Amino acid sequence: MKNPKNNEHENRFIRLRNQLIGVFVLAVTISTSTVLLFNAKLSESISDNVDISYLINISGRQRMLSQNLAKTSLIILEDLEVKSSHLKTLDSLLNIFKKSHEELIKSKNKLGNKALDSMFLELEPSFSGLSKACEQVPNRQLEIKQSLLYYESLFLPKMDKIVKEFEFIGSQAFNTVYLNVSMSTYLVVFIIIISASGVFILTIKIVRLYSHQLEKKSRESYTLSKRLNSFFQSTSDAIYELDVDSNYVFVNSTVEHLLGMKQDMLKGYKFWDFVPDNYLSSVKNHYEEVLKSKKKSDYYEFPIQGKKGLIWIGQSLDYVYQEGKVIKAYAIAKNITSIKKATEAKIQILRTFIESLPVAVAMFDKDMKYIATSNKWIVDYRIKQKVTGISHYEIFPEIGDDWKAIHKKVLAGSIDKNDEAKFEREDGSYQYIKWEVRPWYNIDNSIGGIIMFTDDITSLVQQREELYKAKIETEKAANIKERFAYIASHDLQEPVRTIISISEIFKKEYFEQFDDRGKQLLLFINESGIRMSNLIKGLLDYSRLGIDKSFEKVKINTLLSEIEIDLSNKIKTYNAQIIYGNLPIINGYSVELRSLFQNLITNAIKFSKKDIQPIIEIKASEDINEWKFSVADNGIGIDMKFKDKIFQMFRRINNKKSYEGTGIGLAHCLRIVEIHGGTIWFDSHLGDGSTFYFTISKNHMNEN
Repeated sequence: MKNPKNNEHENRFIRLRNQLIGVFVLAVTISTSTVLLFNAKLSESISDNVDISYLINISGRQRMLSQNLAKTSLIILEDLEVKSSHLKTLDSLLNIFKKSHEELIKSKNKLGNKALDSMFLELEPSFSGLSKACEQVPNRQLEIKQSLLYYESLFLPKMDKIVKEFEFIGSQAFNTVYLNVSMSTYLVVFIIIISASGVFILTIKIVRLYSHQLEKKSRESYTLSKRLNSFFQSTSDAIYELDVDSNYVFVNSTVEHLLGMKQDMLKGYKFWDFVPDNYLSSVKNHYEEVLKSKKKSDYYEFPIQGKKGLIWIGQSLDYVYQEGKVIKAYAIAKNITSIKKATEAKIQILRTFIESLPVAVAMFDKDMKYIATSNKWIVDYRIKQKVTGISHYEIFPEIGDDWKAIHKKVLAGSIDKNDEAKFEREDGSYQYIKWEVRPWYNIDNSIGGIIMFTDDITSLVQQREELYKAKIETEKAANIKERFAYIASHDLQEPVRTIISISEIFKKEYFEQFDDRGKQLLLFINESGIRMSNLIKGLLDYSRLGIDKSFEKVKINTLLSEIEIDLSNKIKTYNAQIIYGNLPIINGYSVELRSLFQNLITNAIKFSKKDIQPIIEIKASEDINEWKFSVADNGIGIDMKFKDKIFQMFRRINNKKSYEGTGIGLAHCLRIVEIHGGTIWFDSHLGDGSTFYFTISKNHMNEN
């Protein structure tokens, strides 16, 4: 028979065993569930982390693809001849670009991140615009370039924003992974103690499941990377990566071909190590300025010493910044040697043309260095050295900021000119210059520099100043002449009038008291006084011709009608006939022109033949720059031996007793014609009448 105490201990042991088994089973169940939960989280974190790393990689490449698309498109748009290789490259890039975008959208949707959703919504218009612009590039329309650059400028900053968001999500994911791994480690140790084999088997199965997914995604990432690498190696453009010190990190096969060196040989070389010495300083200075200005991208053209000689490249450089500092740069360079040669050929033609020009011309590049000058440029500016390749500001250190501002404005595309500019030379002398400055253009329509046309007008300005001084002196002389005229009209006339008055009194009151000799002398005194008064009056009228008057429209027909009225008594006395047709309206001094015609008509009547009716015919003809008039008569004529004397002051060729006058009339005519910018002459034969000709300029200036 069993002991009741033993039964009780056995029952207690069984209960304890059952409790321990229950506790163990419960602990194992809870621990297993916890481990399963944490491992699920761990696997999910690992998977998410892989996804995010992949997305960061794809988004970074997507940014670079957009730049390559834009640059390839610009090459196609700007090249004179489109190459099929460029079009294939563009098509390949565009396909990869679109597929990468679709992959990003799908992966983004899995994350369920609202911030990313918003960013992709903002990105979509610029992505669509850039894609459509690239699809239209083969059409080579000018507006595509603006659209392309516009959408690229929108796309890049939005893509940068998305990359940063992915990096932020990735950092959170890694923190989560770290936490899960730590907790899982403790739990796994605990499970190993309580249930090593079960937990281990379960963990292995879970890891194996998600490892398969990771492997699949890695294969996809490798395939895309391989495609991109294939593109980089197959493109005709040189693509390379530079470190912070501008050393080569990665180069494609095009770079290796241009430089004749493999990638491993290029390590430690800077990209400017292949620049010729005569260009090295300008290339270094350019990129130092770019770094100082903290530009994100830059385009610059310079030569390199390649495998097959000197090669000109156009390098597009994109800098990558971190915390405000450059950490690396990506570059795409295009061989532009053919374009440069075409430009040089154009420059050489211009140089030859400019050097042979008879005017002062100089051609400069964008740095204001001389390319070519005409010989007159060298002579006008007294240059005693060769200027080709030397800065304009070195040849002319006296050039100020105002001139430099003009040059800068023209280099931006404007045209400027000045009809008279005062240029102070370094030695203190002055030159007056008429100038015009224009930009000249390369084969690709970019501005290559400026051309300056100048004309040294210093002598013209000096002549103008001398003419102004002469005008002042002339005005002074005119004032003196005015004073003389006043004296002549008052002071000289006064004693003459006294003589005439006294002689008139003697003639009236005492004439009969004189003998014949006395009477003759008295008449002589009286006539001489009157003649003297007329001479003084004629001289006064001559001195006042054209003074204090201005030009006006003069109707010659109206003027002649008025003269006929004034001379009506004389015309009636001599039975004279004046013939004229439809004469012109001219610009001149009306009073002086009236005096001119009246003097010629009066002379024609005065020197007519006895018993023959005087006939005077007036005609006019028009030339390009002047009017030509003629006044013909049928009078006694003039001996042509007097042709040089007849227009002189007080010169008379006929008998004073037979023909009254002062000898001033034709001198008046000469002066009147001269102040109208014309000339006067005559043609005559004794006994056959005379014809006086004179011209009136259409362009004469008011010489008041």
